[in-house]
Amino acid sequence: MDDGGTHQGSIVGVTSSANCVSCPKGMYCEYNYDVMPKLCPIGTFSDVSGAEEAGDDNNPTAFCKPCTAGYHCPHLGVWDINNGDYICPTGSYSPAGSSTCFDC
Repeated sequence: MDDGGTHQGSIVGVTSSANCVSCPKGMYCEYNYDVMPKLCPIGTFSDVSGAEEAGDDNNPTAFCKPCTAGYHCPHLGVWDINNGDYICPTGSYSPAGSSTCFDC
């Protein structure tokens, strides 16, 4: 099986972790489990490649993190919250982990 933060993709008969592929941004791979990566859940994001299991607090730089307060992550697989699409507009707010912005 593959190491956490990687997947074997469409390669059949993988014999070592050297053949594994890093999970793309906005996705995560469970350690020793996933053949293909999974999209980060709604309300979370991953801005790094190689994310391991969603919510793995032992490795805070490589997993699906709660959406930052003041931003919203409304769909699966968010990876770039700083592109302007996810910041809450004037007159609204959001706590960390939000999938929507709320009116003040």
